[in-house]
Amino acid sequence: MRWIFYGALTIAIAVVAAFAMMPVEFVMHAAQKRDPLILYSSAEGTVWRGEVRGIRYGAQAVGDARISTRALALLTGSLTSEFELSGNAVTGRGVMSLTPGGRLSLKDVRMAGTTRELISIQSEIRELNGEFRLDIVDAVIRDRECMKAEGRIWTNLLTRMESRWQWRGPELEGPISCQKGDVVLSLAGQNAAGEEVEGRLEVGLDATGRFQANVSNSQPETAQALILLGFLSEGRDRFVYQHAIPG
Repeated sequence: MRWIFYGALTIAIAVVAAFAMMPVEFVMHAAQKRDPLILYSSAEGTVWRGEVRGIRYGAQAVGDARISTRALALLTGSLTSEFELSGNAVTGRGVMSLTPGGRLSLKDVRMAGTTRELISIQSEIRELNGEFRLDIVDAVIRDRECMKAEGRIWTNLLTRMESRWQWRGPELEGPISCQKGDVVLSLAGQNAAGEEVEGRLEVGLDATGRFQANVSNSQPETAQALILLGFLSEGRDRFVYQHAIPG
């Protein structure tokens, strides 16, 4: 019986080695078949260790990615890789796993960037070049829908408005979740004047969605800046902003 065990082990190792040496471009082609919005300029290396350049999701530039696969995970039938992103839009690293059934799992993802490169948000807001950080503890995506998401997001975007709009908003932070297949970012913060801001971004993996922000306890001098930004008054000290993505 021992020869059966060693024979099976040898075959398993051979299969894992063959898969690990598979060109990373083959994997990218497979990913494009599942989601045509995934685009890239070039792919070099193997699944074991490779690099993909010029990654885009639809019209949104992402950057370049370096990928290194965890060999032991291949024995379970899943492709688990550590990745590192670099580019103008976002930088970061994390772990992703893809099963034969098309289930994508993200863990321990740490990403950061600026709003200047995010084409889905309003141009006046994008040009403020605010910073953001995205930490994903655990997320699951299947059939281009968000099934599970746990993490937090932070941005100082509203603090950049003072020079142009004469209003300094607060830093915003909050949790990441899923709702009806969309990714939901819930943000909140309060500035030094006691003005409270709440924001909610709901976006699908097809890059469509909506954003809403509410400002309450606003000061009289803040009203003009908020109106110029596209907020609508809903009472004496409350303003609401809505934006469709794309829009």
